[in-house]
Amino acid sequence: MPGGATRHGLRLDAEQLLRSLAEGVLVVDPQSLEIRVANAQAEVVTGHAIAELVGGSLALLRGPEDGDEAVTLESLVHLPGRHDEVHLRRRDGTAFVASVHVTLAEEEGRPLAILLLHDVSERRKLERELLTKHAALGEAYRELDERNAELRLANEALDQRNEELRRANEEIRTAQRWLAQLEKMATVGRFAAGVAHEVNNPMAFVLENLQRLQDHVGAVMPVLQAHLDDPAVAGTRAAVRGAVAELETIVDESLLGAQRVSGIVRQLHSFSNVGDQEAEWIDLREVVESAIMMVKNQILQRARLERHYFDARRVSGVAGQLGQVMVNVLVNAIQAIPEGHVDRNCVMVRIRPAGDHVALEVQDTGVGIPPEHLPQILEPFFTTKPAGTGSGLGLSISARIVEQHGGRIEVESTVGTGTLVRVVLPIQGKLKVRRQTGTSPAVAPVARLRLLVVDDELFLLRALKRNLARDHDVETASSAADALAHLAAHPEIDVVIADMMMPDEDGVALYERAVAAHPHLRERFVFMTGGVFTDRVRAFLEGVNLTVLSKPIRREDLQQAIASFTRVPGAR
Repeated sequence: MPGGATRHGLRLDAEQLLRSLAEGVLVVDPQSLEIRVANAQAEVVTGHAIAELVGGSLALLRGPEDGDEAVTLESLVHLPGRHDEVHLRRRDGTAFVASVHVTLAEEEGRPLAILLLHDVSERRKLERELLTKHAALGEAYRELDERNAELRLANEALDQRNEELRRANEEIRTAQRWLAQLEKMATVGRFAAGVAHEVNNPMAFVLENLQRLQDHVGAVMPVLQAHLDDPAVAGTRAAVRGAVAELETIVDESLLGAQRVSGIVRQLHSFSNVGDQEAEWIDLREVVESAIMMVKNQILQRARLERHYFDARRVSGVAGQLGQVMVNVLVNAIQAIPEGHVDRNCVMVRIRPAGDHVALEVQDTGVGIPPEHLPQILEPFFTTKPAGTGSGLGLSISARIVEQHGGRIEVESTVGTGTLVRVVLPIQGKLKVRRQTGTSPAVAPVARLRLLVVDDELFLLRALKRNLARDHDVETASSAADALAHLAAHPEIDVVIADMMMPDEDGVALYERAVAAHPHLRERFVFMTGGVFTDRVRAFLEGVNLTVLSKPIRREDLQQAIASFTRVPGAR
């Protein structure tokens, strides 16, 4: 048959139609499933020759997955108008997917099913690849979204870390500036301590000699007065009486002046000990007066000074540190008051009870602090003062010191009216309280004691010997080496009174070597100090129960310390 088609009774125009179709065409008997007609394209699609197809069964094309398919060629011939994809097998055994469209026809009254076949395997393959790629793309997008989310989190973490680093760098810069300022203050403190120590030594023998001179003047005056009653001296009586009266006044005034210098040096030494971290029971009135003494002249140039002390309770704290706090607060009060009109302005200092705390208050009539600045007033380097007049560290350092004591600083202010700074301290603070090294209660000596006084200040040795020689047997040594040599020659010494800081060896070394050779002296040392302690000396004093007297030494303190000892039993 021309055109490669076989027909059983079909008209010629049908054959031409079959040849013109691009799909494979199978005409099938629905009852027997016999293929009645096949076109050339069906041969291409199935791989079977037309001769093999025509007269054959649809089973020739049954695919490997027919058993699992809901739709087969056999079932489609009974479903006219149906369009489905069916898994089929070619002649060479390869599987393929065909798109099948079913229509019905008749031949001589008998129904026929016309199947239009189109190989869609390649399309299905492309679709699968496309689906796979689409799935992969979707997965890639999900991964990209996850990576973007991770990147956003990483960026946020990086931003947070950068902000933390920025704050840390700012804190470091602040700390560096703070440390630089503190180092300056520490240098001033060390200088003050050095000055106090150097002044204390000569001040000690000046005071001792003035007290001794006052005693001698008091003893000589009655004899001199009796001598002036002798008629033989009538011509010079008036001049001598005037000289005697003036001598008494000169001695008294000189002694008062020396005592005043001694007090100033004590306050200077107290101010220099701001680095001390061990507390003691202190009188806040003394702390406040020490601070006022440091800045009193500045206060009186701008305002009146008023003091109101309503609470005399002692608190545990470091006097030098609290003195620094009060100086800082007072300086701020002074600088807040414009110059001029001293009579209109006032700096008021109060100590008052606050439950189980004590409040130190400094109130001024200065310009006041704007309310928006109050929350920052205790921050480092924040200042409302003009450039060059403040470091911004005074109140922040003070706040830290007070916090270390277990207290707090409160600030109240009104612009144009003034400022109140309140330092609230607990009676029992947070710092460790140093064991007190004051003198023991006075005990009357049973006999004269044998004393060895050791100091590298020759004039002080002479002054102390003059003072003590009336009641005791006194020997002196100007160095630790001389003292040890004297003890070796005279082991019967009852008490050693030694300077803590000496050029060759300090008091600790002297004590250790003396006690090693003479164990009875273990608790028979009294130390004198000009106020400068090394860490070694501080550690030593914490471990012993010995009296420590600060120069210039008050006579009554020295006498009380000596009176607590008795003679060494069995000594000659």
